[in-house]
Amino acid sequence: MNTTTAAAELAKRAPFVGPSEDDGSARARVTGTLPEWLRGTLVRTAPMFGASLPWEPTHLFDAVALAYGIDVGGPEATLHWARIDSETARAARTGRVPSAQFQTRNGRGFFQRLFGPIPKATDNPNVNVVRMGNDVVALTESPHQWRLDPVTLRACGRVEYHDSLGRSAIMLAHPIIGPDGVTNIAYRLGSRAEIMLYTHDAASRARKLVATWSTPNLPYLHSFGLTERSAIVVAHPFTAKPASMLWSNAGFIEHFRWHPERGTRLVVFDRTAGPAQTAREYETDSLFVFHVAHAFETADAAIVDVLAFDDPSIIASAMTRTLLARAPELPAKLRRLTIDRRTGQVRNELLSDTPFELPQVDAERAAGRAATTVFGASVGLDRGVSTGDIVAIDPRSGSARRFREAPWIFGEPVFVGKPGRAREGEGVLLAVGSHEHASALFALDASTLDVLARAEFRTPLPFGFHGSFLPS
Repeated sequence: MNTTTAAAELAKRAPFVGPSEDDGSARARVTGTLPEWLRGTLVRTAPMFGASLPWEPTHLFDAVALAYGIDVGGPEATLHWARIDSETARAARTGRVPSAQFQTRNGRGFFQRLFGPIPKATDNPNVNVVRMGNDVVALTESPHQWRLDPVTLRACGRVEYHDSLGRSAIMLAHPIIGPDGVTNIAYRLGSRAEIMLYTHDAASRARKLVATWSTPNLPYLHSFGLTERSAIVVAHPFTAKPASMLWSNAGFIEHFRWHPERGTRLVVFDRTAGPAQTAREYETDSLFVFHVAHAFETADAAIVDVLAFDDPSIIASAMTRTLLARAPELPAKLRRLTIDRRTGQVRNELLSDTPFELPQVDAERAAGRAATTVFGASVGLDRGVSTGDIVAIDPRSGSARRFREAPWIFGEPVFVGKPGRAREGEGVLLAVGSHEHASALFALDASTLDVLARAEFRTPLPFGFHGSFLPS
Protein backbone atom coordinates (compact mmCIF):
# COMPACT_ATOMS: atom_id res chain seq x y z
CA MET A 1 0.00 0.00 0.00
CA ASN A 2 1.50 3.39 -0.94
CA THR A 3 1.86 6.26 1.53
CA THR A 4 -0.84 8.37 -0.12
CA THR A 5 -3.37 5.61 0.43
CA ALA A 6 -2.14 5.11 4.00
CA ALA A 7 -2.66 8.77 4.93
CA ALA A 8 -6.05 8.94 3.22
CA GLU A 9 -7.17 5.79 5.04
CA LEU A 10 -6.02 7.16 8.38
CA ALA A 11 -8.20 10.22 7.78
CA LYS A 12 -11.21 7.90 8.11
CA ARG A 13 -10.06 6.03 11.21
CA ALA A 14 -10.28 6.80 14.91
CA PRO A 15 -8.54 8.56 16.54
CA PHE A 16 -7.37 10.51 13.47
CA VAL A 17 -10.74 11.56 12.02
CA GLY A 18 -11.30 15.30 11.91
CA PRO A 19 -14.09 17.70 10.96
CA SER A 20 -15.24 17.58 7.33
CA GLU A 21 -15.29 21.39 7.11
CA ASP A 22 -12.19 23.60 7.34
CA ASP A 23 -13.80 25.66 10.09
CA GLY A 24 -17.00 25.70 12.07
CA SER A 25 -18.58 25.42 15.48
CA ALA A 26 -20.86 23.11 17.48
CA ARG A 27 -22.58 23.08 20.83
CA ALA A 28 -23.17 20.35 23.38
CA ARG A 29 -25.00 20.06 26.64
CA VAL A 30 -22.78 19.70 29.69
CA THR A 31 -23.78 16.75 31.85
CA GLY A 32 -22.61 16.78 35.43
CA THR A 33 -21.39 19.86 37.28
CA LEU A 34 -18.43 22.03 36.42
CA PRO A 35 -16.79 24.02 39.24
CA GLU A 36 -18.15 27.56 39.27
CA TRP A 37 -14.63 28.98 38.97
CA LEU A 38 -13.87 27.03 35.76
CA ARG A 39 -14.71 29.50 33.01
CA GLY A 40 -12.67 29.93 29.87
CA THR A 41 -11.47 28.13 26.75
CA LEU A 42 -9.37 25.00 26.29
CA VAL A 43 -7.33 25.63 23.11
CA ARG A 44 -5.39 22.93 21.31
CA THR A 45 -3.85 22.01 17.99
CA ALA A 46 -3.82 18.58 16.40
CA PRO A 47 -2.29 17.04 13.26
CA MET A 48 -5.09 16.22 10.84
CA PHE A 49 -4.96 13.99 7.78
CA GLY A 50 -7.05 15.32 4.89
CA ALA A 51 -8.52 12.60 2.71
CA SER A 52 -9.13 15.13 -0.09
CA LEU A 53 -5.68 16.78 -0.16
CA PRO A 54 -3.53 15.92 -3.19
CA TRP A 55 -0.45 16.02 -0.93
CA GLU A 56 -0.32 13.48 1.87
CA PRO A 57 2.19 13.37 4.73
CA THR A 58 4.09 10.21 5.51
CA HIS A 59 4.24 10.91 9.24
CA LEU A 60 1.73 11.94 11.89
CA PHE A 61 3.91 14.93 12.85
CA ASP A 62 3.53 16.35 9.32
CA ALA A 63 -0.28 16.28 9.10
CA VAL A 64 -1.84 19.71 8.55
CA ALA A 65 -2.58 21.66 11.73
CA LEU A 66 -6.12 21.96 13.07
CA ALA A 67 -6.75 24.44 15.89
CA TYR A 68 -9.77 24.06 18.11
CA GLY A 69 -11.18 25.55 21.26
CA ILE A 70 -13.86 24.44 23.71
CA ASP A 71 -15.56 27.16 25.76
CA VAL A 72 -16.73 26.07 29.20
CA GLY A 73 -18.64 27.84 31.96
CA GLY A 74 -22.37 27.23 32.07
CA PRO A 75 -24.83 24.53 31.00
CA GLU A 76 -23.44 24.32 27.45
CA ALA A 77 -19.97 23.92 25.94
CA THR A 78 -19.11 25.41 22.55
CA LEU A 79 -16.58 23.87 20.18
CA HIS A 80 -15.00 25.96 17.42
CA TRP A 81 -12.28 24.86 15.05
CA ALA A 82 -10.24 26.06 12.05
CA ARG A 83 -7.53 24.56 9.91
CA ILE A 84 -4.50 26.82 10.24
CA ASP A 85 -3.90 28.40 6.84
CA SER A 86 -0.11 28.18 6.97
CA GLU A 87 2.15 28.31 3.93
CA THR A 88 2.54 24.55 4.30
CA ALA A 89 -1.25 24.02 4.32
CA ARG A 90 -1.69 26.20 1.22
CA ALA A 91 1.05 24.30 -0.60
CA ALA A 92 -0.54 20.99 0.40
CA ARG A 93 -3.64 21.96 -1.58
CA THR A 94 -1.48 22.13 -4.71
CA GLY A 95 0.03 18.69 -4.11
CA ARG A 96 3.61 19.94 -3.70
CA VAL A 97 5.15 21.22 -0.46
CA PRO A 98 8.64 22.71 -0.92
CA SER A 99 9.39 23.36 2.76
CA ALA A 100 11.25 20.92 5.02
CA GLN A 101 8.87 18.69 6.97
CA PHE A 102 9.51 16.45 9.96
CA GLN A 103 9.73 13.26 7.90
CA THR A 104 7.85 13.77 4.63
CA ARG A 105 10.16 14.57 1.72
CA ASN A 106 9.91 18.13 0.43
CA GLY A 107 8.98 18.84 -3.17
CA ARG A 108 11.89 21.05 -4.26
CA GLY A 109 13.11 20.70 -7.83
CA PHE A 110 16.74 20.39 -8.94
CA PHE A 111 17.39 24.10 -9.41
CA GLN A 112 15.66 25.01 -6.16
CA ARG A 113 18.02 22.65 -4.37
CA LEU A 114 21.06 23.85 -6.32
CA PHE A 115 20.59 27.55 -5.58
CA GLY A 116 18.95 27.08 -2.17
CA PRO A 117 20.82 24.30 -0.36
CA ILE A 118 18.85 24.88 2.85
CA PRO A 119 15.07 24.42 2.42
CA LYS A 120 12.58 26.64 4.21
CA ALA A 121 11.45 25.20 7.53
CA THR A 122 7.84 24.13 7.89
CA ASP A 123 5.38 26.61 9.37
CA ASN A 124 2.75 23.95 10.11
CA PRO A 125 2.02 24.55 13.85
CA ASN A 126 0.38 21.27 14.83
CA VAL A 127 2.08 20.70 18.22
CA ASN A 128 1.01 23.28 20.80
CA VAL A 129 -0.98 26.44 21.58
CA VAL A 130 0.00 28.93 24.30
CA ARG A 131 -0.88 32.46 25.35
CA MET A 132 1.90 35.04 25.05
CA GLY A 133 0.65 38.33 26.40
CA ASN A 134 -2.54 39.09 24.49
CA ASP A 135 -1.66 36.70 21.65
CA VAL A 136 -2.84 33.11 21.25
CA VAL A 137 0.10 31.42 19.51
CA ALA A 138 0.30 28.06 17.70
CA LEU A 139 3.71 26.41 17.53
CA THR A 140 5.81 23.63 16.13
CA GLU A 141 9.60 23.12 16.04
CA SER A 142 10.32 25.91 13.58
CA PRO A 143 11.36 29.55 13.20
CA HIS A 144 7.68 30.21 12.50
CA GLN A 145 4.84 30.68 14.96
CA TRP A 146 1.26 31.70 14.14
CA ARG A 147 -1.07 34.10 15.92
CA LEU A 148 -4.64 32.82 16.14
CA ASP A 149 -7.85 34.76 16.49
CA PRO A 150 -8.86 34.05 20.12
CA VAL A 151 -12.50 33.45 19.14
CA THR A 152 -12.48 31.77 15.71
CA LEU A 153 -8.90 30.35 15.99
CA ARG A 154 -8.25 31.28 12.36
CA ALA A 155 -4.65 32.23 11.61
CA CYS A 156 -4.01 35.99 11.84
CA GLY A 157 -0.39 36.01 10.67
CA ARG A 158 3.01 34.87 11.78
CA VAL A 159 4.58 36.08 14.98
CA GLU A 160 7.32 38.56 14.08
CA TYR A 161 10.38 38.77 16.32
CA HIS A 162 12.79 41.70 16.08
CA ASP A 163 16.06 40.83 17.78
CA SER A 164 19.58 39.50 17.27
CA LEU A 165 18.55 35.82 17.25
CA GLY A 166 17.36 36.27 13.66
CA ARG A 167 14.65 34.68 11.56
CA SER A 168 16.41 31.33 11.07
CA ALA A 169 16.46 30.34 14.76
CA ILE A 170 14.40 27.17 15.20
CA MET A 171 12.33 27.51 18.39
CA LEU A 172 11.01 24.58 20.39
CA ALA A 173 7.26 24.02 20.71
CA HIS A 174 7.38 23.98 24.53
CA PRO A 175 8.13 27.50 25.76
CA ILE A 176 7.80 27.83 29.52
CA ILE A 177 5.64 30.79 30.44
CA GLY A 178 5.74 32.14 33.95
CA PRO A 179 5.32 35.36 35.90
CA ASP A 180 8.69 36.62 34.63
CA GLY A 181 7.88 36.02 30.95
CA VAL A 182 8.61 33.44 28.28
CA THR A 183 11.68 31.17 28.36
CA ASN A 184 12.57 28.81 25.53
CA ILE A 185 15.32 27.01 23.65
CA ALA A 186 16.20 27.73 20.01
CA TYR A 187 18.97 26.57 17.75
CA ARG A 188 20.78 27.65 14.59
CA LEU A 189 22.53 25.35 12.15
CA GLY A 190 25.90 26.02 10.53
CA SER A 191 29.12 24.03 10.54
CA ARG A 192 28.05 23.31 14.13
CA ALA A 193 24.74 23.53 15.97
CA GLU A 194 24.33 26.50 18.29
CA ILE A 195 21.80 25.83 21.07
CA MET A 196 20.45 29.04 22.61
CA LEU A 197 18.50 29.75 25.78
CA TYR A 198 16.42 32.90 25.42
CA THR A 199 13.72 34.83 27.23
CA HIS A 200 11.32 37.69 26.53
CA ASP A 201 8.44 39.46 28.19
CA ALA A 202 5.12 37.82 27.35
CA ALA A 203 3.92 40.95 25.55
CA SER A 204 7.25 41.58 23.78
CA ARG A 205 8.62 40.05 20.60
CA ALA A 206 12.25 40.91 21.30
CA ARG A 207 14.09 37.82 22.52
CA LYS A 208 17.03 38.22 24.88
CA LEU A 209 19.85 35.69 24.59
CA VAL A 210 20.64 34.19 27.99
CA ALA A 211 23.18 31.46 27.17
CA THR A 212 24.52 29.34 24.30
CA TRP A 213 26.01 25.88 23.80
CA SER A 214 27.81 24.79 20.63
CA THR A 215 28.02 21.17 19.49
CA PRO A 216 29.12 19.43 16.26
CA ASN A 217 26.13 17.08 16.36
CA LEU A 218 22.60 18.40 16.88
CA PRO A 219 20.56 16.31 19.34
CA TYR A 220 16.87 16.14 18.50
CA LEU A 221 15.22 18.62 20.87
CA HIS A 222 11.56 18.98 21.81
CA SER A 223 11.36 20.28 25.40
CA PHE A 224 13.62 21.25 28.30
CA GLY A 225 13.62 21.64 32.06
CA LEU A 226 13.62 24.96 33.89
CA THR A 227 14.33 25.80 37.51
CA GLU A 228 14.76 29.15 39.21
CA ARG A 229 18.49 28.83 38.71
CA SER A 230 19.06 26.62 35.65
CA ALA A 231 17.81 25.44 32.29
CA ILE A 232 18.45 21.76 31.55
CA VAL A 233 18.63 20.31 28.04
CA VAL A 234 18.52 16.53 27.56
CA ALA A 235 21.00 15.94 24.73
CA HIS A 236 20.29 12.30 24.05
CA PRO A 237 22.40 10.41 21.49
CA PHE A 238 19.90 10.78 18.63
CA THR A 239 21.84 13.31 16.60
CA ALA A 240 22.44 14.77 13.14
CA LYS A 241 25.35 16.53 11.51
CA PRO A 242 24.11 19.94 10.31
CA ALA A 243 26.01 19.61 7.02
CA SER A 244 24.03 16.46 6.14
CA MET A 245 20.92 18.62 5.65
CA LEU A 246 22.40 20.68 2.82
CA TRP A 247 20.80 20.07 -0.63
CA SER A 248 18.65 17.36 0.90
CA ASN A 249 14.99 16.70 0.12
CA ALA A 250 14.71 14.16 2.93
CA GLY A 251 12.60 14.89 5.98
CA PHE A 252 14.32 16.62 8.90
CA ILE A 253 14.33 13.56 11.16
CA GLU A 254 15.80 11.34 8.41
CA HIS A 255 19.20 12.97 9.05
CA PHE A 256 19.34 11.76 12.66
CA ARG A 257 21.15 8.60 13.79
CA TRP A 258 20.96 6.71 17.08
CA HIS A 259 24.34 6.33 18.86
CA PRO A 260 23.59 4.65 22.20
CA GLU A 261 27.28 4.05 22.85
CA ARG A 262 27.71 7.83 23.34
CA GLY A 263 25.32 8.03 26.27
CA THR A 264 23.17 11.05 27.10
CA ARG A 265 24.48 14.48 28.03
CA LEU A 266 22.60 16.78 30.36
CA VAL A 267 23.48 20.33 29.39
CA VAL A 268 22.93 22.82 32.21
CA PHE A 269 22.75 26.57 31.60
CA ASP A 270 23.08 28.97 34.52
CA ARG A 271 20.24 31.46 34.02
CA THR A 272 22.13 34.17 35.92
CA ALA A 273 25.63 33.91 34.38
CA GLY A 274 25.09 35.64 31.01
CA PRO A 275 25.53 34.52 27.38
CA ALA A 276 29.33 34.27 27.62
CA GLN A 277 29.13 31.34 30.06
CA THR A 278 30.25 27.82 29.27
CA ALA A 279 27.37 25.39 29.72
CA ARG A 280 28.10 22.49 32.03
CA GLU A 281 27.73 18.96 30.63
CA TYR A 282 27.00 15.80 32.62
CA GLU A 283 26.79 12.23 31.31
CA THR A 284 24.22 9.55 31.97
CA ASP A 285 22.81 6.43 30.31
CA SER A 286 21.41 6.38 26.79
CA LEU A 287 17.74 7.27 26.60
CA PHE A 288 15.38 9.15 24.30
CA VAL A 289 13.15 11.95 25.57
CA PHE A 290 10.36 13.99 24.04
CA HIS A 291 9.02 15.54 27.24
CA VAL A 292 10.42 16.88 30.46
CA ALA A 293 7.76 16.54 33.17
CA HIS A 294 9.31 18.74 35.86
CA ALA A 295 12.61 20.18 37.06
CA PHE A 296 13.73 21.50 40.44
CA GLU A 297 16.86 22.00 42.56
CA THR A 298 18.14 21.20 46.01
CA ALA A 299 21.16 22.64 47.77
CA ASP A 300 23.44 20.06 46.13
CA ALA A 301 21.68 18.89 42.99
CA ALA A 302 19.77 19.85 39.86
CA ILE A 303 16.97 17.37 39.15
CA VAL A 304 14.91 16.75 36.04
CA ASP A 305 12.02 14.27 35.74
CA VAL A 306 11.55 13.01 32.19
CA LEU A 307 9.44 10.58 30.20
CA ALA A 308 12.16 8.32 28.83
CA PHE A 309 12.10 5.79 26.00
CA ASP A 310 14.81 3.15 25.57
CA ASP A 311 15.42 4.38 22.01
CA PRO A 312 13.78 6.63 19.35
CA SER A 313 11.76 3.86 17.68
CA ILE A 314 8.59 5.70 18.78
CA ILE A 315 9.23 8.05 15.83
CA ALA A 316 8.97 5.27 13.25
CA SER A 317 5.82 3.96 14.93
CA ALA A 318 4.06 7.23 14.01
CA MET A 319 4.64 6.87 10.27
CA THR A 320 1.39 6.66 8.32
CA ARG A 321 1.98 3.17 6.96
CA THR A 322 2.83 1.93 10.47
CA LEU A 323 -0.20 3.61 12.05
CA LEU A 324 -2.41 2.00 9.44
CA ALA A 325 -1.10 -1.45 10.38
CA ARG A 326 -1.30 -1.06 14.16
CA ALA A 327 -2.18 1.49 16.79
CA PRO A 328 0.67 3.40 18.42
CA GLU A 329 1.82 2.64 21.93
CA LEU A 330 3.61 5.02 24.30
CA PRO A 331 6.10 2.95 26.34
CA ALA A 332 7.88 5.93 27.96
CA LYS A 333 8.36 5.75 31.73
CA LEU A 334 8.95 8.42 34.33
CA ARG A 335 12.61 8.68 35.32
CA ARG A 336 14.46 11.10 37.59
CA LEU A 337 17.89 12.35 36.56
CA THR A 338 19.70 13.85 39.55
CA ILE A 339 22.89 15.83 38.87
CA ASP A 340 25.17 15.97 41.91
CA ARG A 341 27.00 19.30 41.65
CA ARG A 342 29.81 18.20 43.95
CA THR A 343 30.77 15.00 42.13
CA GLY A 344 29.36 15.63 38.65
CA GLN A 345 27.68 12.23 38.76
CA VAL A 346 24.13 11.66 37.49
CA ARG A 347 21.79 9.23 39.23
CA ASN A 348 19.22 7.74 36.84
CA GLU A 349 16.22 6.49 38.81
CA LEU A 350 13.01 4.83 37.59
CA LEU A 351 10.07 6.45 39.39
CA SER A 352 7.20 4.41 37.96
CA ASP A 353 6.65 1.29 35.86
CA THR A 354 3.52 2.79 34.31
CA PRO A 355 4.03 3.71 30.63
CA PHE A 356 2.56 7.05 29.60
CA GLU A 357 3.38 10.31 27.83
CA LEU A 358 2.30 13.96 27.42
CA PRO A 359 3.00 14.89 31.08
CA GLN A 360 1.57 17.76 33.11
CA VAL A 361 2.15 18.89 36.69
CA ASP A 362 0.75 21.63 38.89
CA ALA A 363 3.75 23.81 37.99
CA GLU A 364 2.65 26.73 40.15
CA ARG A 365 2.46 24.74 43.39
CA ALA A 366 5.37 22.40 42.57
CA ALA A 367 7.77 25.25 41.72
CA GLY A 368 11.10 24.80 43.48
CA ARG A 369 10.47 21.26 44.74
CA ALA A 370 9.54 17.75 43.65
CA ALA A 371 6.05 17.39 42.19
CA THR A 372 3.78 15.02 44.13
CA THR A 373 1.70 14.10 41.04
CA VAL A 374 2.47 13.83 37.34
CA PHE A 375 -0.54 13.59 35.02
CA GLY A 376 -0.44 12.18 31.50
CA ALA A 377 -2.04 10.04 28.82
CA SER A 378 -1.51 6.36 28.09
CA VAL A 379 -2.24 4.81 24.71
CA GLY A 380 -2.03 1.08 24.11
CA LEU A 381 -3.72 -2.09 22.93
CA ASP A 382 -6.12 -4.36 24.78
CA ARG A 383 -6.90 -7.56 22.83
CA GLY A 384 -6.13 -5.72 19.62
CA VAL A 385 -8.37 -2.72 20.42
CA SER A 386 -6.87 0.74 20.95
CA THR A 387 -7.27 2.07 24.47
CA GLY A 388 -6.57 5.44 26.03
CA ASP A 389 -6.23 6.30 29.72
CA ILE A 390 -5.64 9.42 31.72
CA VAL A 391 -3.11 8.61 34.44
CA ALA A 392 -1.95 10.28 37.64
CA ILE A 393 1.45 9.09 38.88
CA ASP A 394 2.84 9.54 42.38
CA PRO A 395 6.63 9.84 41.81
CA ARG A 396 7.32 8.99 45.46
CA SER A 397 5.67 5.55 45.40
CA GLY A 398 5.37 4.89 41.66
CA SER A 399 1.68 4.17 42.09
CA ALA A 400 -0.80 5.13 39.38
CA ARG A 401 -4.45 6.11 39.25
CA ARG A 402 -6.31 5.71 35.96
CA PHE A 403 -9.35 7.00 34.17
CA ARG A 404 -10.66 5.12 31.13
CA GLU A 405 -13.85 5.71 29.18
CA ALA A 406 -14.13 3.45 26.14
CA PRO A 407 -14.00 4.11 23.23
CA TRP A 408 -12.29 7.49 23.75
CA ILE A 409 -8.57 8.04 23.08
CA PHE A 410 -7.05 11.00 24.96
CA GLY A 411 -4.20 13.39 24.25
CA GLU A 412 -2.51 15.47 26.92
CA PRO A 413 -4.76 16.26 29.90
CA VAL A 414 -4.52 19.96 30.76
CA PHE A 415 -4.35 20.77 34.46
CA VAL A 416 -6.30 23.83 35.61
CA GLY A 417 -5.62 24.76 39.22
CA LYS A 418 -8.35 25.98 41.53
CA PRO A 419 -7.77 29.68 42.26
CA GLY A 420 -6.31 30.22 45.71
CA ARG A 421 -5.67 26.52 46.25
CA ALA A 422 -3.66 25.58 49.31
CA ARG A 423 -2.29 22.27 48.08
CA GLU A 424 -0.70 20.95 44.92
CA GLY A 425 -3.00 19.22 42.43
CA GLU A 426 -6.25 20.74 43.65
CA GLY A 427 -8.15 21.50 40.49
CA VAL A 428 -9.48 19.99 37.28
CA LEU A 429 -8.01 17.99 34.41
CA LEU A 430 -9.49 18.82 31.02
CA ALA A 431 -9.15 15.90 28.61
CA VAL A 432 -10.41 15.69 25.02
CA GLY A 433 -11.48 12.26 23.82
CA SER A 434 -11.32 11.34 20.13
CA HIS A 435 -13.44 8.74 18.37
CA GLU A 436 -14.54 7.98 14.84
CA HIS A 437 -17.80 9.95 14.75
CA ALA A 438 -17.58 12.23 17.78
CA SER A 439 -15.43 14.01 20.33
CA ALA A 440 -15.89 14.73 24.02
CA LEU A 441 -14.53 17.01 26.69
CA PHE A 442 -14.12 15.42 30.11
CA ALA A 443 -13.60 17.50 33.25
CA LEU A 444 -11.98 15.29 35.89
CA ASP A 445 -11.32 15.99 39.54
CA ALA A 446 -7.51 16.10 39.50
CA SER A 447 -7.29 14.58 42.99
CA THR A 448 -9.44 11.50 42.28
CA LEU A 449 -9.86 11.32 38.45
CA ASP A 450 -13.62 11.15 39.01
CA VAL A 451 -15.71 12.68 36.22
CA LEU A 452 -17.17 16.02 37.27
CA ALA A 453 -18.74 16.83 33.91
CA ARG A 454 -18.58 15.99 30.22
CA ALA A 455 -19.76 17.41 26.92
CA GLU A 456 -20.02 15.26 23.80
CA PHE A 457 -19.91 16.75 20.29
CA ARG A 458 -21.01 15.11 17.08
CA THR A 459 -17.96 16.65 15.40
CA PRO A 460 -14.90 14.35 15.50
CA LEU A 461 -11.56 15.80 16.58
CA PRO A 462 -8.26 14.07 15.79
CA PHE A 463 -5.84 12.91 18.47
CA GLY A 464 -3.65 15.86 19.42
CA PHE A 465 -0.67 16.61 21.60
CA HIS A 466 -0.75 19.82 23.63
CA GLY A 467 -2.76 22.90 24.51
CA SER A 468 -3.61 25.48 27.15
CA PHE A 469 -6.54 26.70 29.18
CA LEU A 470 -7.30 30.40 28.75
CA PRO A 471 -9.37 31.68 31.69
CA SER A 472 -12.18 34.09 30.87
